[in-house]
Amino acid sequence: MRWLLATMCLTHAALAQAPGPITSEEVFRAHALDRLWLADGGQVEIFSDGTLRADWAGRILNAEWVWDDERGMMCREGVFDGEPRPYECQVIAFTEDGISITRFAGRGPTFTFVEAE
Repeated sequence: MRWLLATMCLTHAALAQAPGPITSEEVFRAHALDRLWLADGGQVEIFSDGTLRADWAGRILNAEWVWDDERGMMCREGVFDGEPRPYECQVIAFTEDGISITRFAGRGPTFTFVEAE
């Protein structure tokens, strides 16, 4: 019985992290938050308390985020390098090696991140 339960848990975790868009706040919270994500030229941390901090070559974004259930996206607004950033929703997806974030509701540039070790 323990083997079956362990197999079910491993299968659920593997499925939750298969490449593709994250459309559930539950999956987002379980697998993307409270980690340091690194990309070429920057890094981002999305915290479970509803805040976000990114550093792009010394330019800092501090923001607050919410999950939009209807759109299945993370939405945030804040201040980037001293300038206000408007409310913007972003597609968060699992990749083979980490996550990607695509700006402007999936119509803008995509940034790919790996988790810091």
